[in-house]
Amino acid sequence: MKKRTIGTTRPISVIVTTALALFNLGVFGILLLSGNQVSQLIRENFEVQIFLNKSVDKSGVDTLKNHLFEKPYLAHNRKNAILFVSKEEAGEKFRTQTGENFAEFLGENPLRDAFSIKISDEYLDNEKLKEIQKELTALPEVFEVVYVESLAGTIQENLARISILFISISLLLLITVIWLIRNTIRLSIYSSRFLIRSMELVGARPGFIQGPFIKNLAIQGFWSGLLAVALLQTGIWIGTQYYPPFSELMIDRQIWMLGGGLILFGILLNTSCAFLSVRRYLGKGLEFMYSE
Repeated sequence: MKKRTIGTTRPISVIVTTALALFNLGVFGILLLSGNQVSQLIRENFEVQIFLNKSVDKSGVDTLKNHLFEKPYLAHNRKNAILFVSKEEAGEKFRTQTGENFAEFLGENPLRDAFSIKISDEYLDNEKLKEIQKELTALPEVFEVVYVESLAGTIQENLARISILFISISLLLLITVIWLIRNTIRLSIYSSRFLIRSMELVGARPGFIQGPFIKNLAIQGFWSGLLAVALLQTGIWIGTQYYPPFSELMIDRQIWMLGGGLILFGILLNTSCAFLSVRRYLGKGLEFMYSE
């Protein structure tokens, strides 16, 4: 008969089950991070177009540019916060995209010089944007101020809805993962319940009995987290191979933090479940052991 050692569990089943549970949690974490990144990219690239009067000369353009730089709603920390596009550049871009030269049959370039400015996050709601539009339109150099009004409202509404949805799903998934790992460890320790009682009968203290289980399951939690991280990295690599823009949504620092969090979570959850599962059988009689 094979000799049984205190603290031994079924390592393969515990590691695989815990790794799959952590992997599912990690996938949701990836979705959450990429969703936040998409939202951030949209917010960072939200622009207001300022079309100038045709009578504005270079001096007027410079004056307006300096005026815009002083505005608090300008996203000063972003690249190309203010971008000037002349009517010649706009016309060339139009010809390149459409293949048509409208100047030939119109006799002139109907486009206008324009500024494109990026707005700070705290001003991205419809009311504040309307105030900005009204303020800029009143300037003598400005002909018209345009922005995608529906996009500004959609950003705020979707952020609120997505936040509530993600928090709800994350709590549900977290509870499911904890329940699954707890039951897996509890079943693994169940087979050692008589060994635990035997050690109690010969005078072993609770800490001495629990120590090996906690140590072994902490190690298994580490390997489970590592396996989950490896599966996540493989999934990310496959995703970027089939859809290269997916890589733009992945920030290495956040991915490594997520991976470290999964490993730490696996260790802490395994050790706490081991402590509670072993404690369940401490001080119990044979009737309890057989009734389990």
